[in-house]
Amino acid sequence: SRRNGDPETIDSSVRNMIEFAEFVTKGIGERAFILITEFPFVYIGTIMDVVNDYVLVDVDTAEQAIFEDRIWAIHLEAIRVIYYEMEGFPRIPELKD
Repeated sequence: SRRNGDPETIDSSVRNMIEFAEFVTKGIGERAFILITEFPFVYIGTIMDVVNDYVLVDVDTAEQAIFEDRIWAIHLEAIRVIYYEMEGFPRIPELKD
């Protein structure tokens, strides 16, 4: 069995994070639905950029209105689910009242 300190495991973790960052980078300029591990749990907005291991999102909808209409830097490791709009796939609905 492998341990967390094993070089192969570290290499795999780093490779996975790089691949995830590249995937998120392809969504720059697109509207995204993001679930994270901690409150406020849900962000919906436009992916503006990926900087190091953070994605910058111009959030228009969140769990609480106080988190809306601002730019958030979300750590890539905190993201559990991300869906961004792509041609040929369903659009993210507007959830504002």
